Amino acid sequence: MKLSAIRRNTTAVEQGRWIENIPGMGDLRLRVRGSGNKDWNRLQSELIAKVPRENRLRGLSEDDAFAIDTECLLASILLEWDNLSGDGVIGELDQPVPYSAEIARRLLAEPEYVVFRNAVTWAAGVVSSDAEADAKADAKN
Repeated sequence: MKLSAIRRNTTAVEQGRWIENIPGMGDLRLRVRGSGNKDWNRLQSELIAKVPRENRLRGLSEDDAFAIDTECLLASILLEWDNLSGDGVIGELDQPVPYSAEIARRLLAEPEYVVFRNAVTWAAGVVSSDAEADAKADAKN
């Protein structure tokens, strides 16, 4: 086992990078920070602490955990996107949807867009663990 294969690119985790070729997402590109970045950890701890103690004793409810993860994804993971077209509900049908925090919140929180949320989570995992790709991306920049 080469340590270079598992060495984490902390710069990409903290500052983010573009991820392409997301399974099942066509030409969508996401610029995300890596999962487990410092802001995620801080915000998650703050939000969990705000949940009443009696609601935390045996673990967070599914709704509380979902809401906390949504806020963490919005505030500390998803930075922008490219090649996202509207569906008529969000954005005009087949027209580019520019990044905005308001639209990002809807895409991350509404159950109808769970596939987008899963893509963001997947991309954040790639940034967090793909040392070889990080090195190649850094070399290009």
